[in-house]
Amino acid sequence: MNGWSATDETPDLGPVERSERFDTFVRATGAIIHHGGDRAFYNRKTDEITMPDEGRFCGTDTMDRHESYMATLAHELAHLSGSEKRLNRDFGKRFGDQAHAAEEIVAELAACFICAELGISTEPRADHAQYIMQYLRLLKSDPKAIVTAAAKAAQAADYLKSFSTQVVDAA
Repeated sequence: MNGWSATDETPDLGPVERSERFDTFVRATGAIIHHGGDRAFYNRKTDEITMPDEGRFCGTDTMDRHESYMATLAHELAHLSGSEKRLNRDFGKRFGDQAHAAEEIVAELAACFICAELGISTEPRADHAQYIMQYLRLLKSDPKAIVTAAAKAAQAADYLKSFSTQVVDAA
């Protein structure tokens, strides 16, 4: 997702506005999240997410900077859900060299599902489709790949949302 700027000339736009519902969702996952640097990623070795500083998020043509931050974090949380100690998602056997592409499609679809569920986005956004289209080679080579990815994305979104449900039920 390209909702942030990695150039040194970019002014710091300050913190993003997040919804309480989104923050509750994120806290409930128990994810360790660090801010800094110029890219977002999930580190499987340390089981931690790194996000760019909030002030670097500038938005895109299809989402404001606040939505961009939340969608990016939802994407990284989807990656976290696939770790060995969680859903143990490994596409290496089925997709081989394209395993990374499959995982990225899952994370982006899961982010779409999570954002829609949390009211961050009310309609599909072109940038989500553009991101997934980067992996068109996989989608063309395996017509069932999108079905598999969508099923795994739904599983990831449901897994991550289950923590919020538990917190709400416990209150």
